Amino acid sequence: MTTAILDYKLDLGWRITAGAWLILVAMTFSGYASYLNHGDWTLAGVLANICGINLAEKGVTGGLALLTSWLLMLAAMMGPVAFSNLKHNQRISYMAVLGYATVWSVVGIALHGFGYVLQLATKNSDWLYFNGWSIGASTLLIIGLFQFSRLKSAPTPICSLCSSGVSQSQFTLGLRHGVDCVRCCGLLMCLMFVFFPGNLFWMAIITVLIILDRGMFGLPALRQEIGVALIVAACTLTVVQSI
Repeated sequence: MTTAILDYKLDLGWRITAGAWLILVAMTFSGYASYLNHGDWTLAGVLANICGINLAEKGVTGGLALLTSWLLMLAAMMGPVAFSNLKHNQRISYMAVLGYATVWSVVGIALHGFGYVLQLATKNSDWLYFNGWSIGASTLLIIGLFQFSRLKSAPTPICSLCSSGVSQSQFTLGLRHGVDCVRCCGLLMCLMFVFFPGNLFWMAIITVLIILDRGMFGLPALRQEIGVALIVAACTLTVVQSI
């Protein structure tokens, strides 16, 4: 069966990104705004019952809605990276996009599951219950240190999501590109779970960080500078909370 192909027209990546942002803005000012809040790891303790997300209560339908909102945030924030290697008049396969979205769907489910584990952990730790900020500080520190790792600095293969003459399937191409994007940007996306989840302003800030991290659009790559900033933020948060 011939793979369905969507012609890549001018600025397709930006069209998808802009469309996702418009939908997210509409959700923010509608009754579906709660689905943009994917849980704040720093509130895993004393404030979890007020601000956290309980997936069990939302059921299957609510879980699918959360997953959909996660993919919308992915399209809004990772669109420029996902389509950065495409040139005008190249083509993109629907199956490649499906493979790419599949990888990030698994990541989203894993992150929500990790948040749920954190909530369970606080029930057995009085210190963690009243010091949820330590989770945020630790996350910032880990992400900052990862910016200097060999895995992070490994060159990104130009496989992209465009059609190619290789024998592997388009779905496999999407999976490979998705895994590579998770490697280079996945931890930066975790920042959404640390502070101000579902906040469009901070989503935009993280998007800018991802663009600067990759050195896209002629901008200098600031991978290590971002790492230093995150480490400083982690130390600052620890000092402030310890006073």
